Order: sequence, then C-alpha cells, then structure tokens
Amino acid sequence: MTKRIVVSTALALLLAATAATAQEQPWRPSGPQIAPAMQSQPQPSQPAAQPQAPQQPAGQPVQPQIPVGPPFTLTPQQQQYVDQVLLAWQQRSEGIKTLETKFTRRQYDPARLPQGRPKDAPLYEDDGLLKYKKPDKGLFRIDGQQPEQWVCDGMSIYQYDYQKKQLIEHKLPPERQGQAIEDGPLPFLFGASAEKLKRRYWIRAVPPPPGVKDQIWLEAYPRYQQDAADFERADVILGTKDVLPLGIQLHLPNGKSRTSYSFQGMDVNNANPFRKLEGDPFSPRAPLGWTRFVENPPAAQASTEAVGGKR
Repeated sequence: MTKRIVVSTALALLLAATAATAQEQPWRPSGPQIAPAMQSQPQPSQPAAQPQAPQQPAGQPVQPQIPVGPPFTLTPQQQQYVDQVLLAWQQRSEGIKTLETKFTRRQYDPARLPQGRPKDAPLYEDDGLLKYKKPDKGLFRIDGQQPEQWVCDGMSIYQYDYQKKQLIEHKLPPERQGQAIEDGPLPFLFGASAEKLKRRYWIRAVPPPPGVKDQIWLEAYPRYQQDAADFERADVILGTKDVLPLGIQLHLPNGKSRTSYSFQGMDVNNANPFRKLEGDPFSPRAPLGWTRFVENPPAAQASTEAVGGKR
C-alpha cells in the first residue's frame, strides 16, 4: 500500500520541481538544428549499452531489477537532440525553490464510458492544486466530485481518505526522507538530472500533433519492469520558450487507459507575496470528525496503529 501511495504522490508532487523562471528567447539546440529528430520516426541504429539499474535505498531488501528492452532505436543526431533538451530542462529547473500551480486532470477509460459519449471523451475531468517546496515537501489536491489530497512534509506522506473520513500518515523510512522525492518512481516529473533520466527511461522526441507549434514532445518508456508496472509510457510536453512542462500524459499498462495533466498559472519562488499569509500548507490537519492514523514503515512495525490505540 505504501508503494502505491508513493507512486501517486510522486506523480503529483514531483511535477513541481521541473519549473523555473521563463526565459525571454525561445530555446533552441546548440549547433545545427536537428530536424529529423522531430519530423520523422527514429531510424534503426545500434542500441545504446544497457545502463546500470537504479540503486536500492540503503536498508531496504534488494529487489531484482529486470531490464526492459528498447522499444525504439535512435540515430546519433536524434540522441544528440534528446540530450540537449534534457540538459536544458535540467538547467531551467535548478533555480526552483517553491512552486504553486493549478492543473486539470483528465482520466480516459473508453471501456467505462457511458453509452452515447464520444470515444475520445474523458471519463472524469477534475481541477486541482499542486504546491512544492524544495527538496521534499509537496501538496496535491483534487477538488470536485472526486476529492483527493496528498501531503508530503519530508518525513511522512499523508493520505486524505474522504470516503472513510480518515487522515492516514505513512511514515517514510530514514533512507526515503530528504531527497526521496527526486528518486521516486517518476523522477522526470521532478526535474531530475539528465543522466538520471536516461538511466531509467528510454526517451525520444516525437512530432507534436498537426497544427501545434512552440512545443517539444518527448516519450519516456521505463527501462525496468519495476517502473513499467506503474505506466507503459509517459508523454511529456515542454514549451520551446522556457523548456518547462505544459502537460504530462501517462499511458497505463493495460494499453487503453490514460491520465493527462495540464498546468495553468505557475507561481515560481513565491512571486505572489500574499501566499506567505496562508500558513504552512505542508502541515496537514484532520478535518473535524475525521480520525487520524499512523502507519510506520514495514521495517519498523508491520501492523498499523491508530493514534492513541490499536486499530
């Protein structure tokens, strides 16, 4: 259960670390323009050497890392273009300290659509709010008919269970505290280093949809089955002006369902001074009438205890 919570929280909270101040001029790759990487499907070439598997956190049982073969191969020019995009993205992200943004989440599941709705319509569409404070604090909230909320204070992940009216604190083991967010299941959403991204994902640039301008589209496929259990492919949409994410779409392992996130109105490094008066958003409180529980890391305690007594 804790792993699923970390996965869902990583999807939300690590999106924020990719943001940085916008630049005046659109980003362009250095050297010659590498048009083939964006205008055609990758052509066969020799696959790159298999990278080292992601390291297991200290103190955790060693899990076998089973590699997944490359779904495509890139020419040297195409790989050079991807490298330049990832490096520019990394450089834009290094100045981020705090971020707040609204977003829209759309969940697509054609098999569950009511009869009469278009096949490309989302099953659910919800508005949300995301806050991040470097290096390990974040808030993810969905409002509306499907309320959902997660908070990470660096020491624990807090889950709001609206159906059961419970605030569940999942304590993180020491090795997962601090920089754990950047090492989560979806590090490319957190602005991880270019080299770390390439070690965990097969990444290529693909053409944007017809008529779409000033965007860079990347596809990221997990290199290891541990990550492939969470998603089959991630589409990352960056703006050419600042190399920051405009949207992210996750294609689920069943090959049919997907979830997209589009971002609006990013406030970077507390550009709005009135936000400082709102208090600490990373100190969760149980709403009136709710019950608060604490779940310790498995290594520390296998059972789940309620605050003040056994469940």
